[in-house]
Formats: sequence, structure tokens, C-alpha cells
Amino acid sequence: MHSIRVFSLSHRLAATLVILSSLALFASNAKGGERILVGGDLNNGNFNAPASENNIPFWMVPGWENIGTGDQNSVALRIDESYDGTHNAVIAGQAARTHGLDTGHTIQTGDIYSLSYVWRDSFQWVEEEDQIVVRLFTTSDDTITGERSHLVSMSSGISSLSRAYEYVNQPKVYMASTADAGKRLFVALDTFTATPNTTGFARMDNFKLSVEPYGVHLQKTETDEGPAWSVQWPAVPDRHYTLLRSTDLENWSPVRSHIPAEDRTVLGHATTMTENEDRAFYKVRREVNSGLVDPETPADAQPFLVTPTGDNWVLDFSDEFNGTEVDLTKWQIDDSPRSRDPRWSRGIHQWFWRPRNVSVADGHLILDVEKTNSNTMATGAISSRPGKYETTFGFFEVRVKIADTTKDTHTAFWLQGKNMGVVTGSGNNGAEVDVFESAWFGDFTKAVVHIDGYGADRRARTRQYDTPGLHDGFNVFGLHWTPNEMRIYYNGVHKVTYTGRWLPLVPEWLWLSNGASFGDIGTFQDEPIGWLTSSKWDYVRVWKSR
Repeated sequence: MHSIRVFSLSHRLAATLVILSSLALFASNAKGGERILVGGDLNNGNFNAPASENNIPFWMVPGWENIGTGDQNSVALRIDESYDGTHNAVIAGQAARTHGLDTGHTIQTGDIYSLSYVWRDSFQWVEEEDQIVVRLFTTSDDTITGERSHLVSMSSGISSLSRAYEYVNQPKVYMASTADAGKRLFVALDTFTATPNTTGFARMDNFKLSVEPYGVHLQKTETDEGPAWSVQWPAVPDRHYTLLRSTDLENWSPVRSHIPAEDRTVLGHATTMTENEDRAFYKVRREVNSGLVDPETPADAQPFLVTPTGDNWVLDFSDEFNGTEVDLTKWQIDDSPRSRDPRWSRGIHQWFWRPRNVSVADGHLILDVEKTNSNTMATGAISSRPGKYETTFGFFEVRVKIADTTKDTHTAFWLQGKNMGVVTGSGNNGAEVDVFESAWFGDFTKAVVHIDGYGADRRARTRQYDTPGLHDGFNVFGLHWTPNEMRIYYNGVHKVTYTGRWLPLVPEWLWLSNGASFGDIGTFQDEPIGWLTSSKWDYVRVWKSR
């Protein structure tokens, strides 16, 4: 739990800040508090110095140095392929060249770092795989050559504009912990590639790194109904917050819970206070594990892996399905407004997701498959659509007994991003990620990543993998999603990897579903009207790497 930030409001007196912790709080009518560490001429964030033309080696460049395996004679800047008529940084795929910078900044607890830059692919850059990676790090001795401890690594994503500059803006990429405080902050401009020792290059310009101190922004506006107050606070992506209210600083009641990090204007009109109320106090508190961890999930639950990833996993979301109803704080029960894609060769002219086909019993989520007439199927699905649970990166796991595929159905566990329909040539802005779709009779299944929507620009990459025992009972499917790759597991064994253009880098929600089969042709046409089969889901769990 983060330390509590508290402020006091009064409709009789000016706003008063009440400090209940060692963290400084401040009132502001603007964003305020942000400080540039690298940008423009400051720490040579524009890469303009020195002013000479042609190839500029590292030893000539103020601020930046080569922290790769090579020496300072390597080329650091060039003026060709310029963004703004000046130099740009030459970002190399080889380990011999890595731009490093001592920001001169001493980290404080709660520092929130944001970064932006422009970049483009260049000579021998593999557009479907290669990416720029910006790393923030500290060292063992506060020198840039000391043993590194990486705080965060942020990927550019693959190039979506071939041979042209594109803008990357990554706000609030890291919040400093108490353990980070007092250390020197360093930056590395690195690369990620699926091909070791690549000879590819990219270019970067106008790099900006900023820091915003930890604190609360309090803002007052006048409305027709009286003064209104809003509060903003530093928020960690993918986390949720609770706003609480008190009149005595002892008894607190929630005003609003599960506020997503992106939604920070939450306080209503001060005139809602009673006439006899002199003042009220409010505090903002980060919810533990986003408030979406099932209390019945074992506290020591870890991903099912034959070979551990080496991460320190912390639960962020889970559902053990031990109740009697679907938990609507986590899930939406899907109800199709129209038929989904027909399966003509199986005699299924229409099929729908229907709430009546979703239930919870005996510790399982049950998604039924039903034949409602000679050519119509009804099935069940739930999703943690926006407003329930979305997240970026982590380990995603389900334990499931699939429905009988011989009845022309398939069970699926998948992720979906709200902007995957925006055509960019990659899934970085969102993708449909099918961890598995069980549409075949054999002991195999398929993973699929769909990008660029479902129209003429749609692209997909399918990967078949072996799943022994898939049709015999419960099995565990896992997805390890990082800024650099997605790895899919079956019963703890790694099966499939996606990288490059197929990798989403934005929040996605979860989907558990049954559907009409698009694979092997089964017996639907010969089945009687009524219930056909069900999938049973034992649990869903999502971990974050500490």
C-alpha cells in the first residue's frame, strides 16, 4: 500500500492541505511540478552538439558516451536522415554501441518519470522485429560504468512508418521506490532485436526525459452550483485508487472506489457538504493489487511453469469461481446483439453469446453450448472489457476443461485491445491475442494474433502447437507478455513466441469464451435440440513482475 495523501476542503475557508505523511503535498491550478532532466540543449537531448557535420564519434559528444562493448571512437551522431536539419543519434543493433547518459539527477521516493522522442528505421533495420529500447537505470557506485540495476525498459514498438520519423510519447513510465531514493539516475538508448548481433541501425532525435515529484494537485473551479473541486495525483499505470472522506480524521468512508489511473478528476461539488459541517477531509489511496485479487486465491500461487521465468511474481487479478454467480466487478457477461460469423459448412447459420449460457457452480465458471434450432447455436462468454480490468504485460493463466469439439464448438482464451481496429501495420496499438482456440479433434491447438481490425487490412499470424491430453480434462494455458515478446505455455511448457509487429504494447482485456467451430467438422447437424456441451474454467490469474 502506498503512503496516504490527504487534503482538506472547506466551503467556508480556502482549501487547506493536511499532511499526514512525510510526503509533500501542494495545491495547483496547473500540472505543475514537472522538471526536464534531458531535452533540447539540456543534457544534449536534441543531439545538436557539437555543431560540426558528418560522422561524430562519442568522444566529441557532450553528455552522451558509449556504454556498449565498443570504444568512444564509434559513431554517435550523424546529420543525414535528419529530423529537423540537425544531428540525430545513430542507434545501433550491435552490443558495441549503446548511448549512455548521466542525468545528474538524484532520485527521490515517488519521482515519476516520463519520456518522449522521435525515431525512424534506417540501414538494415528489420521492420518486423527491431525496436529501440530506452532504459532507466542506477548503478552500484553512482557512476555510469558501475554495475547496473535497471529500473524500467520501454520499447518503441516496431516501425509503423517505413523510412520516416514517428513520435513516441511514454508518460509516467516509472515511479521511484524508497529503495531507489538517493541514487543517481542514468539513461541508456538500446535496441531489441530477435536476431542477435544484428547490423541494423535506427535514428533518434529530440529525446526528452522529465520528472514529476510525488504529490497531490488540488484545483478549484466556480460553477453555477457553487465551487467544485478536483484532485489529481501521480498514478501508476494499470493500478486503481480509492477516494475516502472523513470529518474527524478517524472514521473514513469511500467516496469512490476502483478509480483507474487514467481517471483522476473524481471529487464533486463542495456544496454537497451539510450546513453544519465545518470541513471535510479526503485521502487518496492506491488499492492493493488493483482490488481485483480473489481472496480465495492461495497467497503463494505462482504461474505453472516447468522452467521458471526468474520473475518475482505478484498477483494482480484472479478469480477462483468459488461463488454462485459471476463477479460483475471483474467481468461482463456477453450478449451478442447480432449473429457472429456463420459456419455454413457445419449447418450453423447463426450463433450468439447469451447470458443464459453462463453460470458459476462447484468452483467453476461454466460456459454452455446449446443448439437452439436446426441451424442456430447459443454459447457463453465473459470478458473484462474496459471499465472492469485491462492491463499491459504480466503472466496470464487459466486452468480449463474445454468443450467437446466434436459438437462443432471451440473454447478460447484470448486478449483484446480497444484500438486494434486502427490500421498501423502492427499490433503495437492493440491486437486480438488468441492464447488458444480448440477447434480441432487432435491433440493440438492454435494461437493467433490478429492486427489492424477485421476488414480488408486485417492481418493474422497463426501458430499451431501440440497439446497432449487437451480433450481429457483440465489443462493450464499461460501467456508471458513483456515489452519484447509474448511466450505461450501449455501445462508449464513453452510452445509459441510472438515478437515484433505482432506484439501489443497497450492495455488489453481478458476474454473467456465458447464459440461455433471453424476447424474440424463435427456432428452439430445430427445433434438434438438442447444442451450439447460445456467448457469449465477452474481459475483465471494474472501476475505482475515486481
